[in-house]
Amino acid sequence: MFESKSSAIPYANRFLAHWASVDAFIGAGPAFFLPVKPGVIPPNFNRSGLVALRDTLENQLDSVQAQLNVLQTNSGAIVLKKQQLLNRLRLFLEVVDGYYAGTAFFKSRPDMPSINAGSEKFIDPLRDAKNLWSTLNASPAPSGITLPITLNEGTVSTPALVTQAQFSTSINELKALYEARAQAEQDLQLARARRDETILAIYAVLLSYRTAVLFRISTNQPLIDTVPRLSPEGGHTPDAVTVTASLTAPDTATGNHTESDDADFESYVVLGAVGDDADLDDAVVLYTRTNRIPAPFTTTLGLTEPGGAVTLWVKVVLNTGNERTSERVVVTRPL
Repeated sequence: MFESKSSAIPYANRFLAHWASVDAFIGAGPAFFLPVKPGVIPPNFNRSGLVALRDTLENQLDSVQAQLNVLQTNSGAIVLKKQQLLNRLRLFLEVVDGYYAGTAFFKSRPDMPSINAGSEKFIDPLRDAKNLWSTLNASPAPSGITLPITLNEGTVSTPALVTQAQFSTSINELKALYEARAQAEQDLQLARARRDETILAIYAVLLSYRTAVLFRISTNQPLIDTVPRLSPEGGHTPDAVTVTASLTAPDTATGNHTESDDADFESYVVLGAVGDDADLDDAVVLYTRTNRIPAPFTTTLGLTEPGGAVTLWVKVVLNTGNERTSERVVVTRPL
């Protein structure tokens, strides 16, 4: 299998270039089709079939990034909604502490949850506060307070009053965000599964091509000698480069890396994936550069919304096909 999932497109392109040369060599002769492999390679599979698979994979790689963006946006919205609810809960507990100390109501006050708590552990005390708030509104008012209770999350000069109904609505909005995140996670799993199926199909095609094409080019030694490989030649792997990157406000990651001094250097491949804990398997190729001297690179991937993040890597590729990927760097846009 390919060294990494991000390598599938470059491998397909190398085979497509060779296949074009083979078709040109064959000319008006019988067209070159790969042998049928039921469930894997259909009848009459020619170069156009590989082009279609490659284009499908490019779209699927973009789809994975799009789903990661949806998930990241949703996670940011959850954090903001949690912050809003924690502030409202704090204001409500100040009312309970100030006016209901020593009463049965005080004993039923919930504790503040951690902002990092999961959905149920975070929502449970909010639900308790909502119910207690409703009970207090229906009970006799203690001295110094007017019912129904309203909270001021603004200022004295510019008040922004919150009712129990608004607090309840905010809880429901948070629940909806958690449901949306579950759907986004499912959609991401499906996008990854579709991508992986196409990668397997491309690999099967390239594997078949290496064997099948030899019969059609048996009299053309240059084409035989240049049939693309599916695995690196023997030899060493390069040292990894060191990557640095930072945010150029408002929405651009600007990065650079150290220079590879490997004698077999062929190219640098800059990879990126949405999120601050992204998987290298989800990375897409942002740049491929054959100049050994490093140059700055930029991307807005993952940074189009406040709170967004992108994970970046730089891969050194040798002319033997051996490669090594750097440690990750993460660039985050503030909320």
